[in-house]
Amino acid sequence: MPANSRFLVASHLLAALALSGGEAVPSEQLAVSVNTNPAVVRRLLARLNRAGLTRGATGPGGGATLARLARDITLLDVYRAIDEPTLFAPPPSSPNPDCIVGCHIARALEGSLEKARKSMEASLAETTIAQVAARIRKLSPK
Repeated sequence: MPANSRFLVASHLLAALALSGGEAVPSEQLAVSVNTNPAVVRRLLARLNRAGLTRGATGPGGGATLARLARDITLLDVYRAIDEPTLFAPPPSSPNPDCIVGCHIARALEGSLEKARKSMEASLAETTIAQVAARIRKLSPK
């Protein structure tokens, strides 16, 4: 799964668990909701579990549940749990060190990119999974 979609899928999984009423949800059922392979869901759930955001149970009636209240899980927790790469990743090849731009671009952008990262993290910290689940309920005609 591309790195930039893991955050959205992990948020999807947590919102689905928040809306499950505390019932354990099997990875196969979550995979249908996300429209992906259950193995992808299990890999993300493993990361969320290591971060203390979900719990998993095996066997009949097994599945994933939230490990904390949805109101206590922020989108920043999700972002950090799934190990998203840096907000702006460097290009695969280094710029030309003999070019005035190439040899200084990374340091010239450093402060601006750090400010953008801090702003994004502050914004993610303001939204909880409970709020996301409430928005989904409000949007759903069911």
